Amino acid sequence: MVLAVRSTLEPAALVAPLIRAIRSADAEQSVFDVRAIPEIVRRSETQRRLTTILMTGFSAAALLLSAVGIYGVVAYGVARRMREFGIRVALGATRQEVTRLVVRQGTASAISGAAVGVLLGVGGARLMSNLVFGVSPRDLPSIVGATALLVLGAAVASYVPARRAAGVDPAVTLRAE
Repeated sequence: MVLAVRSTLEPAALVAPLIRAIRSADAEQSVFDVRAIPEIVRRSETQRRLTTILMTGFSAAALLLSAVGIYGVVAYGVARRMREFGIRVALGATRQEVTRLVVRQGTASAISGAAVGVLLGVGGARLMSNLVFGVSPRDLPSIVGATALLVLGAAVASYVPARRAAGVDPAVTLRAE
């Protein structure tokens, strides 16, 4: 049995009179777990708050790991293609064009991976439906925002190797031929 009492008094001031009133009606009635509504609400939200904090932390770690992975793949590709970039610069390509080329290729890879991830995520959204509060698991703004953040992270991660590719000296590249 649960008893809820509304009052303008402080909850602590009501406990003793309520217990006396209950015992006067039924001396064998046990009274336990007396709590104020704000405390009950706070306890009920604790699990969701912890889940939200953990999901945010894991999401940030996933974004960081994806950016590091994309950086590594693009940097490796740039290192293997340095001769090509040197020839492009020797034939008249500007630094901006080489940088754009590398960033575009890194971002295109991220976009294709994000497309596959969105499809799998939407398909598995039902499994996560009890973990999100106040948001549909297939919430379009959330999906678009997360995907845009991932693609932006890929573009930033691709920029450093792209600058290295754009900085190649064509004379050194042509001498190596």
